[in-house]
Amino acid sequence: MDSAIELPNTAYLLPTPIPDWPPVWWFWLVVAGVVIVGMVVIAWLIKRHRTRHYRREALKIVTQYYQHADTDQAFIQGCLETIKRCLQTEGNDGLVSLPTSQLLPLLDANQRRVTRPLSPLSELFTQRLYQPDVELSEGEREDLYQATRSWIRKHHV
Repeated sequence: MDSAIELPNTAYLLPTPIPDWPPVWWFWLVVAGVVIVGMVVIAWLIKRHRTRHYRREALKIVTQYYQHADTDQAFIQGCLETIKRCLQTEGNDGLVSLPTSQLLPLLDANQRRVTRPLSPLSELFTQRLYQPDVELSEGEREDLYQATRSWIRKHHV
């Protein structure tokens, strides 16, 4: 005996399901687009990391001046020199040649968000740097260090 049940009408049967694979024809275009966008983003991040290498080096140099400078005058000179070297690395030789009293307000003006401006420290860079026995208080030393680090990290000149 046959165990199959015979139905009176085949119209009640469900159609065969649509297979899940292969997906729609444009699925591979979407996958390729996502992969290409991912590769472009990774390439951009690598390029950005390499072009900002000088910033990491400058931060190390400023930290070395902060920790190991023999005199406060050497520390101030090191901070100013590092700022000018960053400008020169980015190809802003015109700014490097400006007098320090004109340079500092211009650097602050070119930053997007100034958390620690360099302009209030202009007396250190323009006058006290050239005094024979300059001594900075711990607060002034810390302000100079933090302002220089902040400018190196965030500048867009």
